[in-house]
Amino acid sequence: MSISPLLRHLGLGTETVWSALLISHPWPQFATVFEVGVHSAKQTLQAWREGFSVHAFEPSPLSCKRIVKQLRAAGAMDAGRAVTLHPRAVTARSGDTVHFISVGGTGDHITAASHNSVAVDTVAMDDIIDTLRERIFLIKVDVQGGELAVFQGLHRSLAAR
Repeated sequence: MSISPLLRHLGLGTETVWSALLISHPWPQFATVFEVGVHSAKQTLQAWREGFSVHAFEPSPLSCKRIVKQLRAAGAMDAGRAVTLHPRAVTARSGDTVHFISVGGTGDHITAASHNSVAVDTVAMDDIIDTLRERIFLIKVDVQGGELAVFQGLHRSLAAR
């Protein structure tokens, strides 16, 4: 399910909504943003520049290499308040492995075992959230149809709130 058609109907772009959400928080230094399915570090960097702690999740090894370059160039991986890049697939449960195939540079990916696939470790967001001190302000999910598994991995965290 995507909110993009609704945003288009309202005359809003996803970038506008993302920016508005980030600037609406009064104390970003005490909050965390999760970006699940990064592909490009643009929104990750925007949240980091606003002062948030950022956890970014991207299973594609090729995309991770590009994202690391973007984060390093911006100083977002330096000591102190840094972006944490998780090169994993976010699913309902940690500790599994999925086979990942990137179908070009579009950001669209397929999980399936084949001779062209790469094994990628999985993580449930509950397991990351359990380690945080800051409160979570925003979770952005863009995983081409895997959203249900991502939210199943938030079961403990959502039940506790």
